[in-house]
Parts: sequence; structure tokens; C-alpha cells
Amino acid sequence: MRKTLLQQLEIPWMLATEYYFPALTDELIHWKPSSNAVGLTMRDGAAFPEWPDEQNQLPDTTAGWLLWHM
Repeated sequence: MRKTLLQQLEIPWMLATEYYFPALTDELIHWKPSSNAVGLTMRDGAAFPEWPDEQNQLPDTTAGWLLWHM
């Protein structure tokens, strides 16, 4: 079972590393789809996540915010 799951993971990981990750630019990573979006803030060369305001609805996320969580 473990071997099968690892083989299935190889396909999306190969697609991500060969096609998607190299195409990402800083502009795409930090693009916010709305005013209610959370992303990343860069400080001293390190990325820090922006956290959503608990009183608002669920926020949209940037590609950078999603990748930071991976």
C-alpha cells in the first residue's frame, strides 16, 4: 500500500517541480485576488504569513501563502 501511494505522489510532485514551480514569479506569488486576501510579508529575507482578521469572512489566499503552508 505504501509503495502504491508513493508512486501516485510522484506524478503530481514531478508536475509541480518541472512545470509549475519554475514558472512562479514574485509577482504571481504575491498577487492578491481581492481586498480580503492573506499573503506573505518579506522581512530580512524571510517570509512571514499574514493572518486573517477573525471578524471577517474567510479570506482569499495568495499562491505564496499556500506554498508557505506546504
